Amino acid sequence: CLREDIKHENTEPVEKASYAHGEIVKVNCITGYTGLYRLNCEKGEWKKSIERPCAKRRCSHPGDTPNGDFKLKEGTEFVFGVTVEYTCKKGYEMASRINYRTCRAQGWDNAVP
Repeated sequence: CLREDIKHENTEPVEKASYAHGEIVKVNCITGYTGLYRLNCEKGEWKKSIERPCAKRRCSHPGDTPNGDFKLKEGTEFVFGVTVEYTCKKGYEMASRINYRTCRAQGWDNAVP
């Protein structure tokens, strides 16, 4: 079985270029994604024993700021790669230098402004 025949989206390349009959390989998702594939090499073809497709990692709620709001800059979910931008309500001004947070592999970056 050949590495190049593994065609699952958002996965890291497996270690070896080829595998023998009976070998099992674990295919991990790239950074920012969760899921897993476990493949068995059977007579030159990959057979799935576990299939959890790679999906963007979810972040928890980004946190509310006093006297302000936030909105997603794109998309509708708190998932890897999205940014929320904070704004102040009328009569208030931002005291923080950074007014946004981005969902990263380890969770939200920056602090709630």
